[in-house]
Amino acid sequence: MPSTTKIHFGYIISILVAVIIALVTVKWSDIPTLANYLYFALGVASLVLAVVAIVYAFLANNSFNLTVAKLESAASAIQTETGILEKSVSGLAKRLNEVPEALQLIEGKVSRTHALLEASSQQHKGEPQNQSKSASIDEFAVNVIDHFFMSSSWNGLKVLHLCYLACEKKKEFDLKAWAE
Repeated sequence: MPSTTKIHFGYIISILVAVIIALVTVKWSDIPTLANYLYFALGVASLVLAVVAIVYAFLANNSFNLTVAKLESAASAIQTETGILEKSVSGLAKRLNEVPEALQLIEGKVSRTHALLEASSQQHKGEPQNQSKSASIDEFAVNVIDHFFMSSSWNGLKVLHLCYLACEKKKEFDLKAWAE
């Protein structure tokens, strides 16, 4: 649709120009000062167009100055962000350089742990196997009891002691009566 309006606009302008030229040549050819009037009208039109061009130049220059100011502020913002980014990248580079040292430290600790485990394993292999099963069971029981006492609450230990005393003296008791 826009292409047809351009074509129609061109036809209308060309028809109007042809009519004006035909009227000027046919109708007003017998007026001797017509050329002077036309020259005067063309001079006034050129002066008006010059004033319009000057006003447009001022307006365009003002908008250009605003655009340049916006570009300058954007460039300064980009420059500050670039500085911040450069600092971040240099900090990251320093931290990345520290990674191999940290890995070597971890590797040393892992190798020491591995050596300690091997030494402990060799110690257990070198111990004589003449310990009886009951000694290892007693040691296990002591470990379980110690762990139980460490992880139990104080009130739970009291109830457990109460149960132990009742079992030792062969006396029955009712926990529900104590709860009331």
